Amino acid sequence: MKPETKLALRRWTIRKLRLLLDFADDRLHAAEVNLREELSGIAPVRVVESTLPQVGSTPAARSTRRRGKTAAEFDLSLASRSMPLRFSSR
Repeated sequence: MKPETKLALRRWTIRKLRLLLDFADDRLHAAEVNLREELSGIAPVRVVESTLPQVGSTPAARSTRRRGKTAAEFDLSLASRSMPLRFSSR
């Protein structure tokens, strides 16, 4: 295939893709406008917060939660082992 033909085909393809994307963008924008108009006709919904306490949201609940070892405790436990750790590739 000649280079001129390849270039012409590439330009044609890019133009068609750009037209397709513009069409899709216009349709999406029209759908957004319709949705916005529909939502503006509906009375605003009032959000009511729950009066029930959330589990684990109080500071006391957070402080009593069991945590794992700290990094220092983990390093100390590794250092106190009698055998060094060996990783095999088997």
